[in-house]
Amino acid sequence: MSWPKERIIRGFARSATTYDQQARQQQRAAQVLLAQVEHWSAHLPPGPVLEIGCGTGGLSEGLARLLPEREIWFTDLSAALLEVCRQRLGAVGADAERLHWEVMDGERGSTQGGYALIVSGMALHWFADWTGALQRWMGALGPGGVLMCSFQEAESFPEWREHCCRLGLPCTANPFPALEQVRQALGRGRCWAQEEGERYVSARAFFRSLKDTGTATSLKGEALGVGAFRHLLRAWDQACPDGVEVRVRCGFAVVQRN
Repeated sequence: MSWPKERIIRGFARSATTYDQQARQQQRAAQVLLAQVEHWSAHLPPGPVLEIGCGTGGLSEGLARLLPEREIWFTDLSAALLEVCRQRLGAVGADAERLHWEVMDGERGSTQGGYALIVSGMALHWFADWTGALQRWMGALGPGGVLMCSFQEAESFPEWREHCCRLGLPCTANPFPALEQVRQALGRGRCWAQEEGERYVSARAFFRSLKDTGTATSLKGEALGVGAFRHLLRAWDQACPDGVEVRVRCGFAVVQRN
């Protein structure tokens, strides 16, 4: 399967102005990671900080605040989102001299190495070779450096899958890394998951939220036909007349390099 990297970039670029209004799961995940950053901040070795997949800057703003003496590199594959991040931090008066922005492929782009901290929020599951990315990130840490990341976990969206199964329709939800797979890939450190329900007024509103956060791109290149999609929307709404709830599961990993 050819990995749809260009379509992923376009999807996120289109969401630059709507992402923050819809990205509730991503915002919660950012707060979890920032709590880890605060916990580790006094124990990090010397060196710069790298954020991979900074998006619109929800995590970036907290990094700049919690690590006021560190040089921080904010990177993203989407130039449009990176510019939103840069403007966001400028608006809150972040010290521009120690902050840097760079368009970079977090899966394959070069990293200089020697980082005290590498943080990535909700980007890992968009990579064709996420296990290889984890290994590269670990290799880019300096001695005693820490890797922190969050990702969409494999057990997300069970309601979507259940309704498709009930209707005999293929489910086009993306395949995500399982928590145990990430734990095995890292070999050490702490991995855990948090599950929460998201409520929407309708099934269409749920799918609209995916589009508005740039997360509607199918990694498998699959899509329901118009008729089948409408059938899914009607059936889901009929089964949940008071609005649909979709469970989302976010995985987290925190690992320190020896």
